[in-house]
Amino acid sequence: MCNLIMSTGDMEVEQEWQEDYCHGFGQELYCFPVSPIFIDWTFSEVVAEMYTSFALCAFAIVFPDGSIALNPAKHIIAGNEQIYLLADSADDGEHISDPEYNLKSGLRPTSESILSSEIPLVLPDRYQDLTQGGPRRLGSVEEIDLKGHIIVCGNLHGIFAFLRTLRATTQQPVLLLHPEEPRKEPDWGDAMRLPNVFFCSGNAMQIADLKRAGAHVAESMVIIADYSGYFVSTTNRSVDSYAIFVANVTAEYFPTCRCVVEMIEESSMTQLNHAPDSSEPYSLWPQYASGGVYLCNMLDCLIAQCYYKGDLLEVMSALVGDKSETSSEDRKSTTQCIQEFDVPSTYVDIKWSTMFMDLTLNRACVPLALLRCPEAYDYEDEDGEVVICENPLPFVFSNPKGDTLLAAGDKVIAICLPGKAASALGSEPPANGHVQVVL
Repeated sequence: MCNLIMSTGDMEVEQEWQEDYCHGFGQELYCFPVSPIFIDWTFSEVVAEMYTSFALCAFAIVFPDGSIALNPAKHIIAGNEQIYLLADSADDGEHISDPEYNLKSGLRPTSESILSSEIPLVLPDRYQDLTQGGPRRLGSVEEIDLKGHIIVCGNLHGIFAFLRTLRATTQQPVLLLHPEEPRKEPDWGDAMRLPNVFFCSGNAMQIADLKRAGAHVAESMVIIADYSGYFVSTTNRSVDSYAIFVANVTAEYFPTCRCVVEMIEESSMTQLNHAPDSSEPYSLWPQYASGGVYLCNMLDCLIAQCYYKGDLLEVMSALVGDKSETSSEDRKSTTQCIQEFDVPSTYVDIKWSTMFMDLTLNRACVPLALLRCPEAYDYEDEDGEVVICENPLPFVFSNPKGDTLLAAGDKVIAICLPGKAASALGSEPPANGHVQVVL
């Protein structure tokens, strides 16, 4: 998400994983009117045609009333829509608007169903509401046997916006860890009324408090930068001292808890595990490429891009799951969102383009990216020795090249209906399982 709103030039790289990452990093968001050649086509057919012919990933429609729909798979193109897509440049993206578009095959795209309709992609959310009649303020997670939750620590200003969009896709419990409740926040009450939101008094810089918050059984921890110096004085210290300390303590004492860290200064990433080669651009550093670190200046980039792309904010809101303002009333009930799921074994060792066509045309699912596993870059040298990828972390590979071979450890980041894209169109998904959310 951060990379899609940032412009980038060519970067010289040496490793194969960096080449793939840079390809994805170079993808940007564009919006173009749809060519009249596609009138009466379904949106899924347009998506498949654009990727097959020009490696463009179309993923959303802007309707004449200004509302936005992510992957309206069955929508019949009327010719008055605009389409959002991922492309390497504006010149590439303009193909979708060409009034004299050359349909090379003369036929609409089709694809055989490779993946059995019995094999689910995304399973329904497994989390139940634990807050009905139960406590919201916890002294320890042991009070309600809380596990697999998300811990949020640091500056809690505006936390309601984070929680509201998270609730668009999952009821996964969230525990807010802070020394005191920020009751002066205007939306604090709204945040604490959301299902499965808990508060625990404590400081994430204290190991004992992290244990009470359940860091040893949590799924992940979101560490928000200490902008105001509440936890650590910024005098003669890095403004990221708090985030660095908590991330490193968590990695050392609670290694099963994944961290997502907000940083103010790029150079602060050198103080985390998997420290980068500082001679490379920060966008190539493993922690950033894996999504484990995001920089606060991302919002500055978004504001700058909105000057040139007026509806960019609306489509970004839709992508993160906020459907309240981006979809008209009759579309909100079917609004799709970004999901993450393991590459099904049927797709292992086949090309991305083959999977893309199958999911798009047969499963109403638009794949946007891979969370690429490092093992995909291991290889045997001339002596038969296995050479391990230098990057130990997975990374986000946006709009992959069509000939990319899928690996068993990869995950797909796609737009589909929560819990319904799991099965073939018209089928019902299994009654258990869970959804993984891209934070």
